[in-house]
Amino acid sequence: MASYQHQPPNQMYNRSAPHMSSSIPLGQNPLPPAPYGGYSPSLSPSSPPPSSPSPPSSLSTFLTSLGIKKPGHQSHLLTWSTYLLLLLSTLLLFSSYDFSVLLTFGSLTRTFSFIILLSHLLTTKSSDGISLKTLHIYILVYAFRLISLTLHHGYLPYDKTGDWLYHWVEVGGLAAAGGCAGMVVRRFKNTYNSSLDTFGNHPPTLPPHFGILYLIVPCLLMAVLVHPQLNSSFVSDTSWAFSMYLESVAVLPQLFMFQKSPSVSLGMGNTIIFMTLSRTMDGVFWINSYHELVTSSGSTIPGIVCLGSQVLHAVLLGDFVYYYAKAVGEGGAEMVLPTRELMV
Repeated sequence: MASYQHQPPNQMYNRSAPHMSSSIPLGQNPLPPAPYGGYSPSLSPSSPPPSSPSPPSSLSTFLTSLGIKKPGHQSHLLTWSTYLLLLLSTLLLFSSYDFSVLLTFGSLTRTFSFIILLSHLLTTKSSDGISLKTLHIYILVYAFRLISLTLHHGYLPYDKTGDWLYHWVEVGGLAAAGGCAGMVVRRFKNTYNSSLDTFGNHPPTLPPHFGILYLIVPCLLMAVLVHPQLNSSFVSDTSWAFSMYLESVAVLPQLFMFQKSPSVSLGMGNTIIFMTLSRTMDGVFWINSYHELVTSSGSTIPGIVCLGSQVLHAVLLGDFVYYYAKAVGEGGAEMVLPTRELMV
């Protein structure tokens, strides 16, 4: 049997050994690099092999790897994916699949819009471009709708979500809208541009903060004169009608502000679009159910007025939806609206 002479460990890869020193220039690696993942003699036996490539470090990197490279496209994808997941979860977990679930979807969408605005405020740490007057109007809309829903149940969705979920979504919307208004007047008051939030500052002149009375008073008078009577209660029925009419014009101060500062951030654009979508869902429901909004004498005038308020909201925001869609297609971080010099 042939004998095997063991080589001492300190001689195995000793670059100063006589059999290597005569042919290898000083400082040059005598062995070619090993293939990726393999063992390289240039490493000591105790050195770990090279690590494998790390996965994407963030969701943005992952979306980029899928071909979604523009930040605007990534933001829109995340926002709409979250929103659709919210609707799907509500439908599967809480709904009885009645057509009136559209009212709950509309409420969820409206609340989601204020959550987006709240996130926008916290992210940018600025209230620039946000109309405090529109926020105040929406707080009134939520408050009067909750008065009606708390006192009676005539305007609740027949779907199972109307048992409790619809109430809490409305409460959440009120809290989110109130939180946004609180941040504008307190935490980020130094960035709030009151010189642009001037809706209603026209003759006959009211104090600047009371300009929204030009919207509130007519809607309240309309609600007193024309309201359905599903609850057979003047306070409850009038409160619901007032919230419906007022919401159709609630966005006017914000649109008025956009005309003076036409560059609209992505966060604000998403907020307005989801407000529009919520009214669209309400409108689809009432197109099929407006005949239920009748007076004690059977008149359908309240239902027709209700539909008219939905149409008015769509007309006010029609061009905004167009420019939003255009900005989404371009993948930009903001949208630009046309200016109208006549609006002062």
